[in-house]
Amino acid sequence: MSKVPFSIIESEIIPSSNLYTKFVFLKEVDSTNTFLIKNQSPPGTIVVADTQLRGKGRNMRKWFSPPGKNLYFSILFPNNNLSSTNLLQLNIVMAVAIAESLRENFSVPAMIKWPNDVFIDEKKTGGILIEAELSGDKLKKIVAGAGINVNLAAEELPGELKTTATSLFITTGKLFRREEVLKSILKMLDLWYNIFVHEGFSPVKRKVEEYFLWKEMEVKVIDGTNSLEGTAKGIDEKGFLIIEKDGKKIKIMVGDVSLRREDASHN
Repeated sequence: MSKVPFSIIESEIIPSSNLYTKFVFLKEVDSTNTFLIKNQSPPGTIVVADTQLRGKGRNMRKWFSPPGKNLYFSILFPNNNLSSTNLLQLNIVMAVAIAESLRENFSVPAMIKWPNDVFIDEKKTGGILIEAELSGDKLKKIVAGAGINVNLAAEELPGELKTTATSLFITTGKLFRREEVLKSILKMLDLWYNIFVHEGFSPVKRKVEEYFLWKEMEVKVIDGTNSLEGTAKGIDEKGFLIIEKDGKKIKIMVGDVSLRREDASHN
């Protein structure tokens, strides 16, 4: 384990963390989320892979996961008496940690697209997927995975992603040590997860307001066959998206958000 570059997590993150307990590096895996779901691991386990064969995003979309370029990692959270109603909030906690880490430590203007994406310059840089095993309303297992485009060059993006995705390298012109980016994100997640557990969602909500993509802009939200257009106002105390339409505020628990075409410069 000490020969892999991500061993920095073992030596620097785990000993000082209240959240992380174990580190696993995999050269290749179907998906880091699936690995944690199928295997028995202690809460606080971090799984990092160099590549994923079947990386996945929301709604079972495929996550482009080439080797040696990006970050692919998952965490098995302790449940801390969280219920299924907290999953959306936990998703947002992770988005805040990633966005704030990129902004504070790497001077990258990351923004949060509700509920689970990190954007730079109107393009997707990172995504989060939370999966859980339930017993009634109680959470038995909470796995949160993230993919972050780090050193991917523009010409390496598949055709369908060339206009919608970006990376830290594309944004800054600089190559990054992936283990340093991961170390920064995990430290920030450790901080924000403990804030969430001990102080509730309000501090997280306030931070989201700073990084909220498309705030006060006209957006479209699609949930299955249903769609809604209105002004994005922010999120409420449960993490629901607030859309204003015809003077009324509507709260949305789930949906894909995009900028309305007439307001979009890159969409």
